[in-house]
Amino acid sequence: MDPSTEQRIAAVPSLEDIARDPRCLAALERTSLSALLVRTAVVQSALAAQLASVEAHRSVSSAARVDDDDQMLRVDEAAAMLRRKPQWIYRNAVRLPFVKRISRKSLLCSKNGISRWLATRKA
Repeated sequence: MDPSTEQRIAAVPSLEDIARDPRCLAALERTSLSALLVRTAVVQSALAAQLASVEAHRSVSSAARVDDDDQMLRVDEAAAMLRRKPQWIYRNAVRLPFVKRISRKSLLCSKNGISRWLATRKA
């Protein structure tokens, strides 16, 4: 590596240096700025992917905890809990967050989901 290339590499500030003082970018050439931008994009993508992975793992594990003590009810049981007719649940299934469609004509309802939904309606 020739001395001028070594000087340019040494002159490129680290992310920590840029975070402390963004004015340090003013002395960089266009090629150095472009290279630094590409490297930060790679770092940002890796950080975003890791964060998404952590969030997905957390939501799956918390959903599993919630579902462990949940009970799935038949439509007639859910209707009794809601004080509605079963047909009302079938008609509104798309809008009800506690309803899980098992097949075209079969539904199950989360008991915990119904309780949470009723709590928001009794305000």
